[in-house]
Amino acid sequence: RVDVDARMLVICNTVMAARYVLQTAPIARTVWWLHEGEAGLAILRNHPGAERAFHAAHAIIFPSGAIRDRVYRSYLLGVPEVRQHVVPPGLDPIEPAQAVAEPSPEGRPIRVISVGSVYPRKRQADLIRAVARLTDLRLECLLVGALVQLEPEAVALAKAAPERFSFAGQLSHAATLRLIGRADIFALPSASECLPIAPLEAGQRGKAVLLSDLPAHEGVWRHGVNCLMHPTYDVDLMAHLLRVLATDAALRARLGAAARRNATGYRNELFLARLDTVLASLG
Repeated sequence: RVDVDARMLVICNTVMAARYVLQTAPIARTVWWLHEGEAGLAILRNHPGAERAFHAAHAIIFPSGAIRDRVYRSYLLGVPEVRQHVVPPGLDPIEPAQAVAEPSPEGRPIRVISVGSVYPRKRQADLIRAVARLTDLRLECLLVGALVQLEPEAVALAKAAPERFSFAGQLSHAATLRLIGRADIFALPSASECLPIAPLEAGQRGKAVLLSDLPAHEGVWRHGVNCLMHPTYDVDLMAHLLRVLATDAALRARLGAAARRNATGYRNELFLARLDTVLASLG
């Protein structure tokens, strides 16, 4: 059991912390901060009784209204709205020079980068399949993140073309941002997300963003406006959109500029002000 008393403020992070919410909420002010999208539903289904935490928590934080309304709404029936809070993430400011994407030098390959631990839910295997199909284009695909699990077919494709695919492993935040800054296209083909920060950081740097069409992106990213999108697992469309971005520098620039404008709404001062509002609501 968790040792708490009434003087404490307890913040429980992730859906997996539901059991701690149930332990601490009867004693201390308890905030439940959810960081999962659709993946959180499977966790709740596999832990009977965890859904009671939605009624027990004194405040629940969601990263976006779409995650609250499209993913967890059925669990919120009867939960007072004053306990439900939307706190989008905040971004560190960057130097003005970093906010303008550098044009790709003539003759070098178009660089595609994806950031996140490499395992099936993130669908980097689909990105590898898509890039591997575009044999007539000069592309480089860099995967940044701990290599946890990658489908054998994708491993074989990457090994067959080492000049096109590379794995940077888990890097520091600063090193990852430098690599994003040197890329032309940022891709995140995940099957589930909860308002990921990396696409916004790519947007800060004026990169063209390619995403799977998930509830987490609703209200943040719009296909054809500030990014391009494809359904999860749709390798054919992903490859087509990569071709479009790789061969149309003007489109990359336009989408990159729109992504940069989008990212300006996710500043640390706004994040901290919203978090202060949540804490103030606890009395």
